[in-house]
Amino acid sequence: MNMYNDVVSRLYQLGYIVLETDKEAIEYTIADTESYVKLFCNIENVPESLHYKLVNRVCGVFLMFKKNMGLLKSTEFDFEKAEKSIKLGDTSVTYAIGEGDMTPEARFEAAINALMRDFDKNLVLFRRLVW
Repeated sequence: MNMYNDVVSRLYQLGYIVLETDKEAIEYTIADTESYVKLFCNIENVPESLHYKLVNRVCGVFLMFKKNMGLLKSTEFDFEKAEKSIKLGDTSVTYAIGEGDMTPEARFEAAINALMRDFDKNLVLFRRLVW
């Protein structure tokens, strides 16, 4: 299985179109995640059964990095504050943050957390003791 192609495909499913300039960052994130698995589990090769967990983890880390760097604005992701109500008389604006509905940014972060949830719990199944 080709990890890079699967990550690009998964990012597309999540609504992110991978740019040519993203290739190096994605490849670095893949290598970093594989290294983390090898060190955490004390193994030399990443088990094939963890492939899709790694794909989700790489996508989550990559998207969160892009968001934190402010680089997702040029894509379809929009994190502008949503106005709940606007009053013209004395100019009053109320934002829909914490008002029951999640903001687009909160929904995005929840989706990222879902991608990376229970990653370490799955790794424990492959962990070997160091003697």
